[in-house]
Amino acid sequence: TIPRLDPRDIRALVKAGTASAGMVAKLTACEGAVRAGVRDVLIVDGRDRKRLVPALEGDVAASGGTRVTR
Repeated sequence: TIPRLDPRDIRALVKAGTASAGMVAKLTACEGAVRAGVRDVLIVDGRDRKRLVPALEGDVAASGGTRVTR
C-alpha cells in the first residue's frame, strides 16, 4: 500500500502499468475528485472492518489505506 498519492503520482502509476484493472478506475475517480476540489480521498478495503472503522474515524494510518491529495 502506498500511504499518499497526488494526481501526478497517479498518472505515473497508471502509465508505468503499476496500477492495473480495477485500481486504475479507483485512482482515476480519486484524481477527478481532488481536481474538482475535494481536499482528499481515502482508498481503503471496505470489506475489512479492522480497516474500515479506523478510516471512518479519521485514523488513516490504522486503516492501511492510501490518501489521495491535491
